[in-house]
Amino acid sequence: MSARKKELQSNTITPWLWLSLTCVLFFLILVIAVRQPAVQALDQALIKSLDPIRTPSMVAFFPDLLILLRANCCRSLLLFLWCICYCTSAICRSLFYRFFPVGAPDKCSVEGLGDSGSSADAPSGS
Repeated sequence: MSARKKELQSNTITPWLWLSLTCVLFFLILVIAVRQPAVQALDQALIKSLDPIRTPSMVAFFPDLLILLRANCCRSLLLFLWCICYCTSAICRSLFYRFFPVGAPDKCSVEGLGDSGSSADAPSGS
């Protein structure tokens, strides 16, 4: 392996680093979102709207209906926040490589990969 390729690999930000940064950003947004009064008001409105339909027979068959609905809402919120964090991470990564092209693939190194004796452009049969 050439010194140039080793240098590029050592300067490249690994996917694990991006994953950890995305997770940190995700949990920060989650903590901020859960503490917002609008989210708490929505949660209370959901509880109040479900109270009239919780008859004793329904409680007997579905004792955790409210918990399941709240879990589904939380799951949807988590998925939405994860999508936001993933898109934000992708945008930040592209902006980072645009302004700091240290670990970005170099055009010369990509073109030089096919110089090992067999060329893809050569005709196969004559």
